[in-house]
Amino acid sequence: MAPTRRRARSPKLVAAITLLVLAVVVAGAAIVTSTVPALAGATVLGVLAGIAATALMFAEIVVIRRLWASDRAQVADGYRTEAVQRHESNMAFVQDMGSRLASSEHQLDLMQDALVSAEIETALARERWSAETARVVALEADAAAAVTDLASSRADLVSARDALAASESAGVAARAEIIAWHEAAHSVSAAHSVAEGAQRRFA
Repeated sequence: MAPTRRRARSPKLVAAITLLVLAVVVAGAAIVTSTVPALAGATVLGVLAGIAATALMFAEIVVIRRLWASDRAQVADGYRTEAVQRHESNMAFVQDMGSRLASSEHQLDLMQDALVSAEIETALARERWSAETARVVALEADAAAAVTDLASSRADLVSARDALAASESAGVAARAEIIAWHEAAHSVSAAHSVAEGAQRRFA
């Protein structure tokens, strides 16, 4: 950014303007008098004033050019300083973004590792679920077979109980028949004894 500087009016410039004004006044006076010595003196004075004013203006131009060069150097130095600051700011921004990018990549790696671990745990959970499902199916099949065996055992138990009841009834009937047979035999034996006694009596 170019610096703004207001310079005071140079004494050289004031002197040059004064000489020119003086030459103009003298030339005007010589023209008014219209004498040869006055015109010659005015001419010589005008030439000398013009040479002196030119020298003073040249010196002022040199000073102005030096000031402009100094201003341009200051502007260039300001631009260079701004460029250096901008470069340092850009480098700091690049480093900051690089650090953020590295941190983001690290977090991405961690997330990928966590995702792989989660997928492995999911696969293991699915295997366990499949194994438990197969186990439940097997247990259900065993339970169905056990229910069938239980129903068959109950039917066999009922049949055995009926057979036992029938056997006990047959045993009771057989005992009754044996008792009746013993009683009949005892009656026959008693009657035979009575008959033999009667025969002996009559004999």
